[in-house]
Amino acid sequence: MGIEAGLISDTLTCSFTQRLVRKICVQCKGAGCDLCRNTGYKGRIGMFEIMPVNRDTRRLIANNASEDEIRDAAKKSGMKLIYDDGMLKVQEGITTLEEVEKVITTDETSD
Repeated sequence: MGIEAGLISDTLTCSFTQRLVRKICVQCKGAGCDLCRNTGYKGRIGMFEIMPVNRDTRRLIANNASEDEIRDAAKKSGMKLIYDDGMLKVQEGITTLEEVEKVITTDETSD
């Protein structure tokens, strides 16, 4: 976009990513019924990744560090990963592992 890295690092406070996954049907719990049109899913829910921009990540952004370097620093600072949020939703019975993997795999292969 042609924006100076210094301007981005000075103004960015957080980076946020969202992907939607299908929710398991609450009536049939995945087997298929009239409510979900026999798909086993009804509705969608977001999976989120939140990266607060702190002093370390701000410095890396200003110095044009690679995406991997910025991501590694953010993980060390407690960044909430989208995969972890998806796995939490699987454990809670909200969605399935297949849905999470489909969304993350699709996202990674489209880069």
